[in-house]
Amino acid sequence: MIMIIICNIVVFAVLSLRMSRNKRFSINMQIPKIYESEQDRGFANYKVEKRYLRSTDFPELAALGVIACREAQVSDAAIAVQSLGTIDWTPTVDVIECAFLQSLDSSDLVEKFDTFGRQRLCITQKGLGRLTYLLCRPLQSSLGGLAADRMILKIYFLGLLDAAERRVVLSDLEECYRRDISKIRKKLTCETFSDGWSPQSLDRGLSRLKQDISWVTRLKEDMAH
Repeated sequence: MIMIIICNIVVFAVLSLRMSRNKRFSINMQIPKIYESEQDRGFANYKVEKRYLRSTDFPELAALGVIACREAQVSDAAIAVQSLGTIDWTPTVDVIECAFLQSLDSSDLVEKFDTFGRQRLCITQKGLGRLTYLLCRPLQSSLGGLAADRMILKIYFLGLLDAAERRVVLSDLEECYRRDISKIRKKLTCETFSDGWSPQSLDRGLSRLKQDISWVTRLKEDMAH
């Protein structure tokens, strides 16, 4: 339980830096009522294949995760999704509203309802299944900016999954780190370095990966109790 609390605090601190300009929307990690019944999760509609999570999945994962965390007005949800953006992914609020959120609505992944004359978004059972599917898809690598951002989203939205699904996510993250550690060790044995790598940067990367995999392993063990 302590590791879970630490997990949420650390990742929220990272994300809050991106969301500091958004004063109207705060993500609430309470599990929505739709999560209370296992048969309502809708996960059976999506078979988790060993296909890696792609950079093109980032917008959908971020949008569904935001809406699953808290029902919100369309504009507020769009601002929150934009706040999760990266240097390589910086859509405007209008683009998020018109492209991503409308697409989710037309696909029945989210639905709109009126509260006191204001239109709000909430996730559907189908959307919950899709979110679970995306979170459980493995990462090919933890190296690089976009890969790191997807990893942060996986950890941040971990509380939206049940125990079995959390184990899947954390086990895949462990495997991802092991592959990256192996790649860096092989690069360190090379006589020449390419792709902008140097012995110093490889050593720093290896040290970071060892710390990260140790942290994920401890979190996984803590969640098992």
